Amino acid sequence: MDFEKLIDLYPPEASGKDEEPQRYDLRDGKKVSRMKHQAELDLHGYTAENAVKEVEVFLEKAFRDGLLKVLIIYGKGYHSEGKAVLSGVVRKCLEASPLAGKLLVPPAKYGGSGALWVMIRRS
Repeated sequence: MDFEKLIDLYPPEASGKDEEPQRYDLRDGKKVSRMKHQAELDLHGYTAENAVKEVEVFLEKAFRDGLLKVLIIYGKGYHSEGKAVLSGVVRKCLEASPLAGKLLVPPAKYGGSGALWVMIRRS
């Protein structure tokens, strides 16, 4: 699926009522980072081992579906016994994945420091 078709499927939100939706250029990381995520995975309650498997499957599906940006929510570890585990495990998994590109911490309404936006590599 090409980029123009993705924009038609997932149009960016316009800031004013009379404004045209903004087009995104994949070479402009700032514009793509402002793009709304196209899918999300919530890992609350998962063990570290199961979370890694879910992340790998999720990234493969996102790549196959031609997505550009996804959200992975792992939580802040407030309900963990001891220290938070998933944040480190998920980040290491993403850094090792050939499908994960740039990682960004989303604003609080999308999970803040308990989540990551992941840009899916296209090549």
